[in-house]
Amino acid sequence: MDQRDGGDVPELTVCPCRCDGVVVSRPGQAEPRDEAVPAATTTFGNGRSTSPAALTDGSDYTSWAGPSAGVTCPGTITLTFPSRRAVSEVVLATHFGQGQGQGITKADIQTWGGSTWGTRAADAQITWTGNTATVERESLCLPSAVATTGVRLVVEAANRTWGNLSVNEITTR
Repeated sequence: MDQRDGGDVPELTVCPCRCDGVVVSRPGQAEPRDEAVPAATTTFGNGRSTSPAALTDGSDYTSWAGPSAGVTCPGTITLTFPSRRAVSEVVLATHFGQGQGQGITKADIQTWGGSTWGTRAADAQITWTGNTATVERESLCLPSAVATTGVRLVVEAANRTWGNLSVNEITTR
C-alpha cells in the first residue's frame, strides 16, 4: 500500500489479460470505442510534428512524442472525457517501447474526482517486449472501476535512450 492523497492506494501491476474480455483489433486500428473521444494534454511538450491529439485519434499509425531532448520525469499525460464514464483499465499502445525505444515504464494512474486528482494505482511497472515498429499494447487495470471525467498518467520513468518518450494511443475501458 502507498499513502497518496490522504488514503491507502493499492499498488498496480500490469494486467496480463483483458479486464472485460477479449477485444480484437486490426493492425493500425486502435481498439473499438463506444464513447466520445477524450481530449489529450501533456506537460512534457511536443516533439516535431506531433500533437497530444494523436493519443486519442483511434489510429495506431499516429503517435505523440515528447521533445527529442530535455525530457524529464515526472510529467503528466491527461485525458479529459466529454462526459462521465466508468474506467477500470487504461491501455497504452506504443512501438519501439523496449530498450533503446521510448515506452513509458512506470506511472501512477489518477482520476478526476470533480475538484482534485486522486491516485487510484501507484507505481505501475510497464514492461515492453518489443523494440520494433510493430505496435504493442499494455493494459493497466485499476483496483476497481471509477466513474470520472478524467484520467491522468503521472509518468515516473520511460525508456529515453533516443531522448524522448512516445505513445501511439491511450484508451480506457
